[in-house]
Amino acid sequence: MTFARKYNTSPQTATVYGTYQAYKKATPAVVSRHLAEAQEGGFSLGVKLVRGAYLGSDPRHVFFDTKEDTDACYNGISAAVLTRQWSPMVEGKGDFPNAHVVLATHNVESVRRARAICDAGVAKSGIAFAQLQGMADEVSCELVEASHANKSANLPVFKYLVWGTTGECMKYLLRRAHENKDAVQRTRSGRDAMWAELVRRCKSVVGLA
Repeated sequence: MTFARKYNTSPQTATVYGTYQAYKKATPAVVSRHLAEAQEGGFSLGVKLVRGAYLGSDPRHVFFDTKEDTDACYNGISAAVLTRQWSPMVEGKGDFPNAHVVLATHNVESVRRARAICDAGVAKSGIAFAQLQGMADEVSCELVEASHANKSANLPVFKYLVWGTTGECMKYLLRRAHENKDAVQRTRSGRDAMWAELVRRCKSVVGLA
């Protein structure tokens, strides 16, 4: 927040983003408090919203009891910041401060909810999406295609590439794969679909299809 006050001086953009973990029960209150500080200090708040990745190491009582509760928290914060509207999830008074959001998620439903807000023309905050390279690539491509099809839809996508030796990266990637089983399953399904299409085309070339 110290660096956000110093560098997020433009209403049109945020340079410094804080990471907020939606599976923590305290996160809605933390986001609300930081928005109040941005409102009072006259700076933009950069919100990088993730679901969370430390169930195995942090105290269990700090997390929501169910994934459904975590999803509700994620989507509620996303909608509030994107539309700049106070809500039961993100509470505040007065004018909503300038804010910008990065939705770092492989969750298709969360991405589509945010897209629906953008498509409806009610998004007031800048938005970007971020996914790990090799996971939810079909979601990333869908966003890119939507931006190309509709020039007024600015839906930038960032792919996060892990850098290092195989040994350095494997534990990290395995943990991410375990946390994102639905994305991994979709990636496997996409791979199988591409292989089936390749086989079909090869057969058609030699007259077997």
